Amino acid sequence: MKPEFSESSFYALLSKLKQSEDKKVKFETYHKRKDGSLYDVEVHLQLVPYHNREIYLAVINDITDRNNNQRRLDQSLDELRNVQERLELSIEGSSAGLWDWNLRTDEVFFSSRFKSLLGYEPNELENKFLSFYNAVYYADRRRALQALTDSLDDSKPFDSTFRLQLKDGDYRWFIARASVRFTDEGVPYRMAGSIADINERVQAELQLENLNRNLEKIVE
Repeated sequence: MKPEFSESSFYALLSKLKQSEDKKVKFETYHKRKDGSLYDVEVHLQLVPYHNREIYLAVINDITDRNNNQRRLDQSLDELRNVQERLELSIEGSSAGLWDWNLRTDEVFFSSRFKSLLGYEPNELENKFLSFYNAVYYADRRRALQALTDSLDDSKPFDSTFRLQLKDGDYRWFIARASVRFTDEGVPYRMAGSIADINERVQAELQLENLNRNLEKIVE
C-alpha cells in the first residue's frame, strides 16, 4: 500500500468503517506485483455479518488504465489551456479585431480588440451577428450584404470596406475580411475573420480626390 497507509492510519480507517452507517468505505492505493512493479487499485471495503460475527470483505479493482487515461486527459486539458492562453495573448496583441460567426446558432465571438475598436468594453456588445450588421452605416449595408452573400453562396473570400458606428455614435471606416467553412454537403456553418480601422487612409484618399478635382477645375 501507499506509504501514507501506516498501521495506525489503517486501523483508523477500520474504525471509521465500523462507525459508518452502511459499513462501507472506498479508497485508492497501489499494490505490488510479483515482479515488484506497482499498480493502481481501488479498494471497496465492507463490514458484513457472518455466523454471529463481522468480517471484512474487500473487492479490489485494478484501475491502472483508468488512472492512466485520466492523467492523459489532464495533460491534454493542460495543453489545451496553454494553447487557449497563447491564442488569447495573440488576439490581445493584434491590431485587428477578430470575429467568429457560428452560422448554426448565430452566435458570434467578438474579440476584446474588436469591441475596443468600436469603443466597447469586453463585457459589452451582444454576441449576435445582428450587433455587427446594425453597426454598418446604412448607406454601406447593401454593398456589405452583397459581399457577404457572395461568400456564403459562392465560397468567395469576404472582403469589404464600410463604415461602422462606434459606441459614441461616430462612424469610422473599416476593412473586413473573412473566410467561410462548409460542410461536406456544401452548407456554410462558420465564418471567421477580422476588421481593421482604415479611417485615416480613407480620409486621406478622399482629400486627395478633392484636391485632384480642384486641380482639374483650375486647369479647365
